[in-house]
Amino acid sequence: MINTKSVYFNVKQVDFIKAPQKSKVFIGGRGSGKSYTIGGNSGVRIPYMPKAKYGLVSVTMQHLKNNVVPSMMRAIKSMGYQEGEKGHFVRFKRPPAHWPEPWEKPDDYSDIITFNNGYTIDLVSTAKGHNADIIRGKNFDGLDIDEAAMGMDKEIYDSAIMPTVRGNNHIYAGNPFHGQIGFYTSMPWLSSGKWLLAYEQLMAKYPKDVYFTKCTSWDNQAVLGLNTLERWQREMNQLEYDVEIMCEEADSVPNSYYLDYDEEKHGYTNPLYTKFYDLEASKPLLLSFDFNAGFNSMIVGQLLPQRLNIVSESFVKGTKIIDHLIEQFDREFADWENPRVQIFGDSNGYKRNPNSTETFYDLILRLLRQKGWQPELKAWNYNPEHITRHRVINKLLQENENHPRIRINTRECPYLATNLKKTPIFPDFQKDKRSEKDENLPQEQATHLSDCFDYLVYVCLHNYVEPGYHQIEKPEFW
Repeated sequence: MINTKSVYFNVKQVDFIKAPQKSKVFIGGRGSGKSYTIGGNSGVRIPYMPKAKYGLVSVTMQHLKNNVVPSMMRAIKSMGYQEGEKGHFVRFKRPPAHWPEPWEKPDDYSDIITFNNGYTIDLVSTAKGHNADIIRGKNFDGLDIDEAAMGMDKEIYDSAIMPTVRGNNHIYAGNPFHGQIGFYTSMPWLSSGKWLLAYEQLMAKYPKDVYFTKCTSWDNQAVLGLNTLERWQREMNQLEYDVEIMCEEADSVPNSYYLDYDEEKHGYTNPLYTKFYDLEASKPLLLSFDFNAGFNSMIVGQLLPQRLNIVSESFVKGTKIIDHLIEQFDREFADWENPRVQIFGDSNGYKRNPNSTETFYDLILRLLRQKGWQPELKAWNYNPEHITRHRVINKLLQENENHPRIRINTRECPYLATNLKKTPIFPDFQKDKRSEKDENLPQEQATHLSDCFDYLVYVCLHNYVEPGYHQIEKPEFW
């Protein structure tokens, strides 16, 4: 099956793929080949696990299908597997009737990759904590978990994810691939993701059961090229280079735009299997948008008498546009009873939508009304200067005055929470937004979502620390 002439994995990837341990952790730098390693791990096990079902888990289905699966399948194809009904696998559709069925046959194949020996990969999203209840009902013969430190805290893993690997021991007795769980992630910025680093000590204690490795970007030099690595070393700020490229642990973040953001103080998590835990039905939802070519994002919050809760984040990439973003919001809040929503965001939303007479905000208002929402536009027609936002938002984060406290649901908003922790600042107090131009960085990890945060927090709360600064009234508690 394997075509060795076209297969390339770096040394760290090879050692990881060959490791027989049941729990395996791959901490990878940018461009180190995390998704490609998932493909290599899968490609090796497929012939030995006929009719098995493995879960491929990540933060969102969009991330899985757009980022993980293409690299994973490129690795699998390099090993000799061919796509198509006359080949070895099909994806996201029902396989040919004559192919063997897995022991756990899916009802819906829209998120399934099926191989011609019955081996099945089931894509699973952990985007929202309340989805964990759905995940609990699944049964897998093993798991590959992408961006494990970003989309999954220890509570979700222990109570919802790990227990899905169960059963079929009588079928695969003695098979080293059965029950194997692989974690693939960047070095975590948030404390909620650092539980994975404990596997390094677990490997020392249980070497037959646990494998842990760090693969820096330099370990994949043959693929990335020396010029790329030297440019990153030369141009990235030192902290981001150390964490994102060299896989060094980040304990503190100096020179941050959000200097007073404290994950422990400003973050919280909702209890598992709950929905709308942190919202009050009598208050409207607050939606804040950021608009960019190829990447549009939004956060959802609610202003209460003592708190501004940020409860959700969403984004769309590539050819997907505002329509898809509103569709995501409408699906997530389909069971929410209060139709009132208030719209905040980037002043660019007042510009005309390409090839349309509508502005972005016109489009958002129209789409929301069509879906039964009652939107009210609150966005300003200009964006406050970075230095002003920096001063005001950090005063609010310090919590020295009597004003609503800012709280972020880090389980539902992992990318926003990471943005706030690692966004750098220039000496003139401008936000360092170079990450938005980095073609090698998934843009949900760039500064877009922090801009959504700025627009919402500043407009709602700036008068608490700078009364009358923009000659508007202090916001009422809607």
